[in-house]
Amino acid sequence: MPLLLILFCSVGSVVCMEHHHFSDTIPIHTDSVLLLLLDQQQSVENEAILMNEQDRALTGSVGHASPLYAEKDVFHQMAAFQFSAFRFRPRGYEASFNQVLINGLNINQLDDGNPAWLLWSGLQSVMKNSIEYMPVRFQDNWMSYAGNSTSIDMRAASQRPQWQWVYGLSNRTYTHRYQFGYTTIPNRRGWTFSGTLAMRLAKESWNTGTHYSSIGYYFAVDKQFTHQHRLSLVLFGNKTHNGKQAAITIPVMLLFGNRYNPNWGYQNGVKRNAAIGAQHKPVMILTHEWQPNNHSSWQTSLGLMTGKRSDTGLDWFQAADPRPDYYRYLPDYQTDSLLREMVKMNLQEQVALQQIDWEKLYTINRNSFDQVANANGIQGNLVTGKRAHYLLEKRIKGSHVFIISSHYRNRLNSQWQLSTGVHLKVQINHHYKIVEDLLGADFYVNHNQFAETDLPADPSIVQYNLEKPDQIVHKGDRYGYDYKMLYSAADAWIQSEKKSKKLDLIAGMHFSKQSFYRKGLIRNGLFPDHSKGDAKADHFFNPMFKMVLTRKFSAYHSLLFSIAIGSRAPLAENIYLSPRMRHTKQDTIRSEKILSAEWMYRFVSKKIHFRISAYHTLMQDGMNVLTFYHDGYRNFVNYAIRGIDKRHTGIEIGMAYMLNENWQIDIAACIGHHRYISRQQVTVSLDNNEFLLDKMDVYAKNFRVAGSPQMVMGSGIQYRNQQAFFVRLNWNYFDQRWLDFNPVRRTYDALQSVVYRSDHWNRIIHQTRLPSVILFNAFIGKGFSIKTGSSGKRLRYFCSLSIQNLLNEQGIISGGYEQLRFDQETKNVEKFPPKLFFSPGLNYSVSITMNL
Repeated sequence: MPLLLILFCSVGSVVCMEHHHFSDTIPIHTDSVLLLLLDQQQSVENEAILMNEQDRALTGSVGHASPLYAEKDVFHQMAAFQFSAFRFRPRGYEASFNQVLINGLNINQLDDGNPAWLLWSGLQSVMKNSIEYMPVRFQDNWMSYAGNSTSIDMRAASQRPQWQWVYGLSNRTYTHRYQFGYTTIPNRRGWTFSGTLAMRLAKESWNTGTHYSSIGYYFAVDKQFTHQHRLSLVLFGNKTHNGKQAAITIPVMLLFGNRYNPNWGYQNGVKRNAAIGAQHKPVMILTHEWQPNNHSSWQTSLGLMTGKRSDTGLDWFQAADPRPDYYRYLPDYQTDSLLREMVKMNLQEQVALQQIDWEKLYTINRNSFDQVANANGIQGNLVTGKRAHYLLEKRIKGSHVFIISSHYRNRLNSQWQLSTGVHLKVQINHHYKIVEDLLGADFYVNHNQFAETDLPADPSIVQYNLEKPDQIVHKGDRYGYDYKMLYSAADAWIQSEKKSKKLDLIAGMHFSKQSFYRKGLIRNGLFPDHSKGDAKADHFFNPMFKMVLTRKFSAYHSLLFSIAIGSRAPLAENIYLSPRMRHTKQDTIRSEKILSAEWMYRFVSKKIHFRISAYHTLMQDGMNVLTFYHDGYRNFVNYAIRGIDKRHTGIEIGMAYMLNENWQIDIAACIGHHRYISRQQVTVSLDNNEFLLDKMDVYAKNFRVAGSPQMVMGSGIQYRNQQAFFVRLNWNYFDQRWLDFNPVRRTYDALQSVVYRSDHWNRIIHQTRLPSVILFNAFIGKGFSIKTGSSGKRLRYFCSLSIQNLLNEQGIISGGYEQLRFDQETKNVEKFPPKLFFSPGLNYSVSITMNL
């Protein structure tokens, strides 16, 4: 929220350059808060505005400049800084539709398609030089077709020369925030240096048993050889370590409260969380920019990213489930009413029963003496000692990514500009897990307990590693699965923009070639013939065509129509049934087809910036794979789903109204209709073998696409003056919030013997909808400066207070999911209720920034 307000002030300052369009903004003077905010947090649209100035200098009397370049979109401002608290995604698109580029490199991950946000978490101050492109805009380093794309310039010369110190205090994910940064003025030899260190720390955040530690770093150096050539090197990363919160059900929340977290318990009087997340993936980017003349540029970048992401969790073998919120331990599982009340009373009165009993796990392991003959496949090798029934595992994903891109832009004449480029990316992910803690035991045997339960007659079946049977593992050793996924992608695009007095036309083509395959590093007993070695690679060629036509009626009014059609490759995680175990893939593999169209009207004047857009996006032939415990088959199963068709339609509205030079009102709203439009086909197989269990339809037609509210509304009023004071109040409304649905409950088997359209039938098949939410937020800022020494330099300060959920509403559900388990025998929907995440009540963030 503070960044949003700073951006508003920044835009107000920058656009004063265009007096004929923005004369109502506050004039800039030496010690103005607007200048201070501009210096600290430059508008992400800054570069676009300057580019528009250059365009008009070149075009002369071409006609009205496209308003898409003139100001930042109000709706997307609200979406980013107000609606994001409830996981709002514009138009309901998956995160993979939004592309993020740093110094020209697309850093979306090839495994899940999503931007790798954690790579730069905490380093927002060095990423302020960015432009968010709607798909209807011309972009010189990429071509998007549905979702937005963000282009970030992290080069040293793009940072403001200054010393900067920041301290923040909050009751959110982190408690304390520290930041130190310095950027030099370019010296006579053309060198510029910039560096930042940012830390965020919390001994315990809002959720109990959680902690947070993040250290972000950034270093960049630029060398300007001539006015035509510049070489830049950027190195940044973010090392995080945090205790995680688990989703909980409504019955558990009613027992223990909405801050309850089952992931932790006391060990020797200290809270210990079993679920710890950690990540460190440094990124290095080398960029060369060549500007042969005033109307063309060529930028080439090389990028390397390497590091690991890890998550810990409890694992157990031939032992009771250690999770305190396991459904069998809860009152609702008891059929006898008296016993149900006794269980409830015990849970509420004995705090130890509410959390992980670490001492109990250690005691069981210490009393578990066993011996393993022919251990590690060595005849006569007898291992004796305390065999672990419980242990702490660490699931690790190591990544190595190499990226190269080169793009060229040329203003061919006063009316026509062209951009083209290529982008190559190779990514190798190494998936494995290790023993993090034996919890008092001496060793663990690398056996597959699920295979041992299902197929006890064959001793080779239980081996995770056939080449090392009865493997003994200790702390730090790998066990279970061990494999790699190898991805490659090549993109090429060309697009042009032609401007005239009344019409603007953008047309472009994008071609992508993607491939991936699995490489198994161990041979397991369940699938000895296709668990180790290279699987057959899958290749996909996907074209995309886009056209945008803008009709400009005057300097204020414009009407736009855009259309994009093409396809995109499926994700490997939606193709492989059980990549941890074997090469097996879905039978029918195809790319997802996409058709997207948009109609937009804009009105831009001195007082009003208004946009209304209607969008329609059709996606066909999507795929997914789910692995979960199926109560009907009493085993882990793979649900291979294909034929996922979706339609996203809706209207977006954004308006900013400047009452006078001090007051402004913003309004934004979106009403979406995002649905599945077909029945999906499912192939069911056991995770422990490839026996086909069933083929069926999932009655998913007309279900809502989950993950984002489909109705949002917000308004804000802000006041600013030339005495360096700023205040903003926001009201936001969220509705049409749906949880992702369990496909097992929407099948013929689940509805067998249930009376059609009865209450029971409706409870089984209806999708879970979350309550609507109203939030009030506030932001207050004050800037001032102090003269230092005889040099006359001024030490500038900016203090801010951000408050969310001003009314302190408790128990607000921020998200969740339906459990994939379903009781096929009793068809009791309440046996496995949805798991939910809860938002804190009133939360705040206070910060002070000093610049010199």
